[in-house]
Amino acid sequence: MGDMWWWLPFLALAGLLLVVPGVAPAAARPDSRATGAVLADLAERAIPAVVLVQVDRQRPLCPELQELVHDLGLPRLGRAWGEGEASGSGVIVAPDGRVITNAHVVNGAVGVTLVLSDQRRLPARVVGSDPRTDVAILQIDAEGPFPWLPLGDSSQVRVGDVVLAVGNPFEFQSTVTMGIISATERRGMDEREIQDYLQTDAAVNPGSSGGPLLDLNGEVIGINTAIYAPNVDQNSGISFAIPANLVRRVVEDLDRRGRVSRSWVGLVTRTVSEVDGDPTLHGAEVLRVIPDSPSERAGLRRGDIVVEVDGEAIPSEGALKSLVLVREVGTALRFVATRDQRRVEIVVVTGEEHDMGVGLEDLPDDAVYWGGMFLANPEDALRAHFGVGQDRGLLVVRIDPHSPAYRLGLKTGDLLLEMSGHPVTGLEVLQEQLSGQEPGMVLITIQRGGGRAHAVMPVP
Repeated sequence: MGDMWWWLPFLALAGLLLVVPGVAPAAARPDSRATGAVLADLAERAIPAVVLVQVDRQRPLCPELQELVHDLGLPRLGRAWGEGEASGSGVIVAPDGRVITNAHVVNGAVGVTLVLSDQRRLPARVVGSDPRTDVAILQIDAEGPFPWLPLGDSSQVRVGDVVLAVGNPFEFQSTVTMGIISATERRGMDEREIQDYLQTDAAVNPGSSGGPLLDLNGEVIGINTAIYAPNVDQNSGISFAIPANLVRRVVEDLDRRGRVSRSWVGLVTRTVSEVDGDPTLHGAEVLRVIPDSPSERAGLRRGDIVVEVDGEAIPSEGALKSLVLVREVGTALRFVATRDQRRVEIVVVTGEEHDMGVGLEDLPDDAVYWGGMFLANPEDALRAHFGVGQDRGLLVVRIDPHSPAYRLGLKTGDLLLEMSGHPVTGLEVLQEQLSGQEPGMVLITIQRGGGRAHAVMPVP
């Protein structure tokens, strides 16, 4: 009977060969042509909805702004700032000609022209902008319908997902690149206050700003906004996109209210690089809890060191601010903090930044109003109130929520350090510099926490 089964080992060997790499049957191998066809079909659908954004600016901007773009690793625009023109990308997200792009692409624009993939040149206008998230809305001033792409659900994005980036790098129109999602919820790459980026290795270069990052369903899961290029001016394999869900929330707020609601917990903090003697643990130390704020009601105290929020490590003051700001108003956040060398967990329900006040009720007698903000010499009492160090400059003590300063993302507690590269050492110096400014735009430098940032302010 056993002699009847002499062929079984050979049958097993034959089965093994079928699964050994390199000898699999043709039907089991990936069809590269089919994969290529899927990507080509996706690109073919996407390209008509991506536009080249050409911007005419009010006046040539000072060279410090171009230096800022380089320092922050942001994509440089297609033309030099000094020519008064710039270009970037955008994506049409509705058949009536609504376009999403970056706020920094259209900053200071007095005229916007969109070039479609079929080379039509159509005028557009800026209908909303939020520099703090770097999102702007344009409207094509021409009759549609237009080809468009839907906003997807960026909460479903996973590391390793294949993505396509579409844009106009160096004005090479309708350029498509491919990569994967390298990371999500990236923060702390630059001085921007609000960061919740998708990171990808899809090639993004100067001029790609404002273009879409697409999943394989052809949905916009992000808006390309920045590259990480510490030593070079072009793509280094690391780029960042604003998640579609954050973009959608900004757009809905701008449509409904004309401004964007921000979550707020009422803390003044500073970065600490060692927690309870552990040099590997960083956090944000609470310097001040704003009276009647969400944090005070929840029980956070001065001296607490926040090390985690909703399971995410908090390595710095900026990371804490960014995490809070990207959450929706009314979100319950689980704070983990150290207090007297023990850990405490506190749930803080975020309030709305605008409704909770934007500065001091009783202004200093010598406060100066400019651009929607009240500035004062930083006396010791004001420094203690806002948790500001001994750096020189003028302290922002109140902001009008319907002003240029508010829309640019300036905050109470910021220090105004420079205007057009000249130090602002006191209120008299500020008034002297303003009296010598022609109407237009001026670059200012502010200090917030341990970092510096820049903004372009209008001068009436």
